[in-house]
Amino acid sequence: MHDERPGGLTLAPACLTASQLVAAGAALIDVSGGLAGSDDPGRGPGYFVGYAEALKAIVDVPVLVAGGISDPRMADLIVRSRRADIVGIGRAMLTPRSGRGRQPRRSVRPDGGASAAP
Repeated sequence: MHDERPGGLTLAPACLTASQLVAAGAALIDVSGGLAGSDDPGRGPGYFVGYAEALKAIVDVPVLVAGGISDPRMADLIVRSRRADIVGIGRAMLTPRSGRGRQPRRSVRPDGGASAAP
């Protein structure tokens, strides 16, 4: 995978790292961003899906992908097409949607990330 940051992680070392994590006992590989302020690099929803698909081809544990995915049909297609095993939609749940239940409370963590509670 590529973390979409100048000088950041690229696919080949990410594949090696994922293999090493699985060999050490990791039960899941998470392909997502946000720790260093990653954001949509201009490719639209699902921008990490190709990376997840590449990692899924080399590991034998479930692969979770996130990256701008908010449409449940897109999430379903990603899983059904076996490009990833799980789709993370954390930030999509923070987006206000009119008429859809209670809005989550949003807080900012010390590292600058956001979290939500019902």
